[in-house]
Amino acid sequence: MNQETIKKFAALGAFVLIGLYGYFSLLLGPLNEQEEKARKDIARLQPLVTAAEKEIAKTRTLEHSDPTAVKARQLLETLDATIPGGAPIAWFPQRLKEFFASHGVRSFNSQLQDETVDNTLPGFKVSRWQISINQIRFSEMGNVLAALENHEGLAQISSLEIGTNLANPEQQSLRFELSTLVK
Repeated sequence: MNQETIKKFAALGAFVLIGLYGYFSLLLGPLNEQEEKARKDIARLQPLVTAAEKEIAKTRTLEHSDPTAVKARQLLETLDATIPGGAPIAWFPQRLKEFFASHGVRSFNSQLQDETVDNTLPGFKVSRWQISINQIRFSEMGNVLAALENHEGLAQISSLEIGTNLANPEQQSLRFELSTLVK
């Protein structure tokens, strides 16, 4: 081996040693520190996780053992399945149109008045709608309103105005406010 080759091997050996030192001290050292910190954090949080799991188990036991809670959960599941998803402005007028068409009412107007959060049922809101029917026979009006409340089980008529038409006394105009439960 000549002097030049020995210098190349010595330089290569120095680079390898510097590389190993850099790997272990600059790369692997911080990784080990992060791992140790993560282990300490996990050990610190473990009692909190255990306490939360016990609380969840206790809540589930209460939910299944209390008949009132079971009925309430079933009621909420039924309500949730009954109400379509999405914005009520998209599905409620169509539902009214289909209902009124099945009862012979061809022309009506519906307008969303407001929505408020229902404090008694978490995750639900109450929508108030103003509905106007310009021509309806007096004899059909009561049947249509009763059928509407029966068909829309979550709806309630809160105000009602009946107007008469002097030119055609058989035809009345009807305006009412309807409140319904929505998601």
